Amino acid sequence: MRNHKRLLLAATGLGALAMIAVPLWAAGTSGKLMHVTVQMTMNMQGMPTIGPRSVEHDVCMPAGKFDPAAMQHAMDRNKDVQCRVANLKWMGSNVSYDVTCSGKASMTMHADMQMAGEDSFTGKSHVTMDAGGHTMTMDNAYTAKRVGSCDYTPPPSS
Repeated sequence: MRNHKRLLLAATGLGALAMIAVPLWAAGTSGKLMHVTVQMTMNMQGMPTIGPRSVEHDVCMPAGKFDPAAMQHAMDRNKDVQCRVANLKWMGSNVSYDVTCSGKASMTMHADMQMAGEDSFTGKSHVTMDAGGHTMTMDNAYTAKRVGSCDYTPPPSS
């Protein structure tokens, strides 16, 4: 049961990463306050579907454009799970990418995001992981819109 809770937390964290990964912008001196809504649905073999559940957060993000190197750097700070970004593709204002994680939690994610300038985005992600011999999936839908400014402080380096 303890590992199941760990995997569930890891999957939720990966979903949150997807939410934050797209707006990880090149560092700036001031930030933008983004209101982010995530709608999550979880499925596990032999269990009832959980959700959809909606979570809303106001997140202070650095100003600027999407930076895939910053996304990888943010994931590298987690020492329990090693994640790598792959297949990053831009088509106009759309970006898609895959994330593969190993370590204490093994999972894969595919994300598709539609950028609307620097101040909003929508998107979705699909996460698959093994939870004690059972396959668990999590589907997330994201919307984010700038609602103001904030003082952005970059996270400490690992």
